[in-house]
Amino acid sequence: MKKALNAPVKFWQLIVVSVLVAVLTSTATVSAAPHLVGVWPVGSVRMSGVFGTDTNSITVPKGYTPTVILERTVTVPAGKSADIAVIGMVNFQGGATTGNIYCFGRYRLDNSSGGSIFKPGSYILEGFNPPPNNLSVPLNGYLQNVSAGNHTIYMVAEAGYADCIAQSRSMIILMNVH
Repeated sequence: MKKALNAPVKFWQLIVVSVLVAVLTSTATVSAAPHLVGVWPVGSVRMSGVFGTDTNSITVPKGYTPTVILERTVTVPAGKSADIAVIGMVNFQGGATTGNIYCFGRYRLDNSSGGSIFKPGSYILEGFNPPPNNLSVPLNGYLQNVSAGNHTIYMVAEAGYADCIAQSRSMIILMNVH
């Protein structure tokens, strides 16, 4: 036994052992996973999507003033409602060279300052001392049971102690119409 443990190991032997361990552990993991049931019944999902992007610089002033940095319009068909998921990104350039900077972001429906807020609410998009330059951060949200009609989805940012400069930003809007 001592001789076997001290024997030189060849590269192909490491590969074989690694593959065996990966196969055995993934098989055990998959077989131990609970049976997943779909969120919606089969055939009931009607997807729709919208993409928006912009690259002009927008200064988000300090003082927690809600500032629209991107918006897109979607339509929920008459007699239907929709669950809306937004996957987005914003690239911030710090407005301050020293001190604290806090940039917050969220999505709102139909009104940039008083509309329904997408879950989970506000994100801290940038909060550093000193702030970095050109930081790309995700901004995601979800809102259920949006009524029929035309709706505008706003990507809104606010700045705390110093201006935040929103550069390139994008959002992908996915709707489950039901």
